[in-house]
This record gives sequence, C-alpha cells and structure tokens, in this order.
Amino acid sequence: MKSIQVYRGNPNDLVSFLKQKKKTFRVVSSNYSVRIYEGEKKYIYTKDKNKNLLFSAYNLIKKDLAQTDYDPGEIAKSNIKYYGISEKLKNGFYAPEVTNFDIKQAYATELKNLGLISADTFNKLAKYPKDIRLKSVGMIARKKTTYFFKDGEFTGQKFEQDQRGKNIFNLLCLNIGRKMDEIQAYLGDNFLFFWVDGIYLLPGYNEQKNWIIERHFTLPYVWKKETLKNFTIERDERAVKIQFLKEDNPRYFYLPIFENHKMIL
Repeated sequence: MKSIQVYRGNPNDLVSFLKQKKKTFRVVSSNYSVRIYEGEKKYIYTKDKNKNLLFSAYNLIKKDLAQTDYDPGEIAKSNIKYYGISEKLKNGFYAPEVTNFDIKQAYATELKNLGLISADTFNKLAKYPKDIRLKSVGMIARKKTTYFFKDGEFTGQKFEQDQRGKNIFNLLCLNIGRKMDEIQAYLGDNFLFFWVDGIYLLPGYNEQKNWIIERHFTLPYVWKKETLKNFTIERDERAVKIQFLKEDNPRYFYLPIFENHKMIL
C-alpha cells in the first residue's frame, strides 16, 4: 500500500534530498499541484490553499464534459482577444467617473450555452467563490509535465495536455473576446478598454446602454454595472497602467502595448 503525504511547502527541498540520496523517482507538475513518486511513497504539494474546494468545482464540470464528445477543434491563440484599448488612453488621461459592465460567470455561461454543462451544474458553480469558479473552468485545459530521475540523475521529461479540454477552453475565450470586440466597435468614443469579460466606458451613453443590455447582457448572460472613480492612465513604451477606485478601494490593470508583435496604441 502506498504512503501518501500532503504538504504546502516547497517541493524543491524534497527533490534536492532525493537527488542527494541518489533515489529513482519522478516529479509530476500540473496547474495546481506537484506530485513526487518515489517507490511506494507519494508526496503531494498543493499550490492552492483551497485545493479541495477547487477540485470539487472542477469535478462538476469534468463529469458533464464526459457526457459528450464535443470538440471544436484546435483554435489558434492568435485569434483570441483578451483585451482592447482605446487610442484615447494616452499617458496622463484622467476621467473622474467611468462605468464598468461585467458578465457574471462568463466562462460557465459559455459552457452552458454550448450544452457542455447542465443548468444544475451551472447553478452549483454559482455558489462557489469567484476565484474558484475561474480556476475550475481553466482546469479543463489542464497540463502536466513529468520529470524523471534515475539514481538521483535527471533523465528526461514528458509534457501532456488534454487537447480536447484545451480546445474547449480556447473556444470559451474566443467567444467572449468576440462579444467584447463587437461592443467595443459599437461604443465608439465612449469606449475606454475591455479586459476579458469586463468593458469600461465613459458616462453619457444612454442609447449604447440599451443596446448593450438588449444584445449582450440579457439572458442567458447575467451582468452587473459598477461606477468607478478617479480613472487615470500611466503609460511607457511597454505597457499601460490603469488605476481607479472601486468602492473607494484602489484597483490596477497593466495592459501590454504590443499584441502579436504589433503596436496597439
């Protein structure tokens, strides 16, 4: 029977010890854990303090995905747009007030729209903390690298990823990016920037607001609106730093100026 021990420390310490003792072992590093196998012993180092909660949410999604063989095929990363920035966001730009629209549970909603998770699973996911929901959806594209050691010496490595899971996750990102891109094009001068599933714009947009709500944030999308204050921009040759107050708490975004090797500002 294997001995299993779970840790929250640094796995490199154990790796160094096993190498020093000239042991034969393997190290499996994935998104949220590092597992070390040596003989009948198994050591697990978790990267997330909420590991049990995270895997509980992920298993809900995994179970539903197993009920279908749907695979959208490979999607080029270059086709996925995670952010967009208005040309007006120059260094020193300031707006006393900015409006933000966010799609709630964007990725889970896309999974439900595609018929890849049930309404019951969607509702259960909604009860988890936001960071757990986001990570659990990201885990469908899980990848792992296995490092092999013999008599304490490194002998090679093997990389593995669930290609179907990666394809599905990229499709979610592609669909959400396209929605944000379409809204950006419509808003015109009111648009400031979008980041993943949130879009930021200047006030004074009544007609645009109605269009956004009717076309993009009605069911099956749940949206929330927030007012942000003291919106400022700092920019250098590499990135745009966006700073604002949300409920009197400072928030920051750092967006790269170069995308696919092309200057976007």
